[in-house]
Amino acid sequence: MYLEEDDETRYRAESYNLGQFRLSMSWNKLILKYRNRTIDELLVVFMDSATFMTVTPSLGSISPMSNSDMLTFQYYLADSLDFAVEKLILNMKRSSITPNYNQQSKLLKRIVIFKNYNQLKQIKSVLQKQDEYIKGKCAPTKEQLELCRGALSMDFGKDTPEMNQGHIEVMCEEANVSQFINNYLQSEIINNKRSR
Repeated sequence: MYLEEDDETRYRAESYNLGQFRLSMSWNKLILKYRNRTIDELLVVFMDSATFMTVTPSLGSISPMSNSDMLTFQYYLADSLDFAVEKLILNMKRSSITPNYNQQSKLLKRIVIFKNYNQLKQIKSVLQKQDEYIKGKCAPTKEQLELCRGALSMDFGKDTPEMNQGHIEVMCEEANVSQFINNYLQSEIINNKRSR
């Protein structure tokens, strides 16, 4: 595995790092190689003042992506190479790239982990029928937006894209949608255990 800096222009704060102490992220490419052959390239970010690294999750939407009022969330597929590498990072002992327990729990609170693509499709089809309800439940509160703005101001100047009100609203809503789906999945697990 090799790291390279990512030279694309990207936001330096995303919904999945909102719970961390510092919100500035730096983007890199993790290149997986076997001998001379490149197997895959994954986007990774260093988070919380570069105290740990994580594989960037995928972006999903409950409503169709063409919808201007879409409800987005961040996710991993448990059967993917991305998540296998993420689990490796999360389980390394005494590594400088591994998050501590607090960082890890805050990170995974804002990322949905689906078993596979079929579960992702199934959950999306169920939730699409409730998108107006979810939109209301996941709308960021004024207090949440102010807390987010305050946390971002520790790392970013007021004229940076990360401090844009629209970006802050999208990040907060996206974090809320991810948490909503995680809670939904948890309730499904509990209901399935009860019905056995």
